[in-house]
Amino acid sequence: MIGRKLAVLAALSAGVLCGAEKIELNSVNAWERQYGVTEKEGVLSIPGKCSFTMKEFFPVDPAKTYTLQVSARSGNGQKASFMPTVSQYDAKGRLICVFNTKIIPGTFTELAAPCKAGNTLLVVKNAEQWQKGRPLVLAFHAKEDNSDLPNYTLSWNTVKGMEKKGDVWEVRLDRALTFSAAAGTKLRLHENGDTMYPAGGRITGNSWQTLKGEIKGMEKDSYSHNRWAPGAVKAKLHFLMNDNNENAITELKNISIEIK
Repeated sequence: MIGRKLAVLAALSAGVLCGAEKIELNSVNAWERQYGVTEKEGVLSIPGKCSFTMKEFFPVDPAKTYTLQVSARSGNGQKASFMPTVSQYDAKGRLICVFNTKIIPGTFTELAAPCKAGNTLLVVKNAEQWQKGRPLVLAFHAKEDNSDLPNYTLSWNTVKGMEKKGDVWEVRLDRALTFSAAAGTKLRLHENGDTMYPAGGRITGNSWQTLKGEIKGMEKDSYSHNRWAPGAVKAKLHFLMNDNNENAITELKNISIEIK
């Protein structure tokens, strides 16, 4: 037992928690950006609207099951929202969001002419499945087998209009592009969206409520709340607290991530 505890402590000092079957997060010291959070007998008290993240990473293994659990209640009679989320990171330490991995099927194409930063016109080989008026994310330097995911060469935009001219499509965008790309550059469309919240969220009451959720497996070309995103190698638990009531104080206890 002593040797096991020493192994966990060694992993923590390296910045990545490895080999632990259960991660307990009921101490203020387990969290960064604490925003006035206090602790008493294993209960955290969180005042006002804030978000905070666990200090240490834990590794992502798609073959294992990660069970997240937390209990919450109002600490001052003020009802408020609380939501545990999971932040995912790639091998370079970059945050992975919905727009980095969730493709819109059938939208893969390539530039038939170069585009320049500041332009609002794209000339592509095929825009048949692109939708006018839909907010979207343009993912450049895409690969047809999706091996570029997570993709970070992105431009947020909306299609104002499209017209097929001979063998190419002219796509008019609502906003100017922020970078240039050569003819032949592959691209596809991605969805925009939120982050991973495997246990959902809830509004507190005076009694303890428990949220529980599981994560297992990995998506190929999407993003979900109970499967890891493509390219995820490590993660952190993150809380969104009292978003709808800045006067609330919310209490949390029994915060844990079980890995098996």
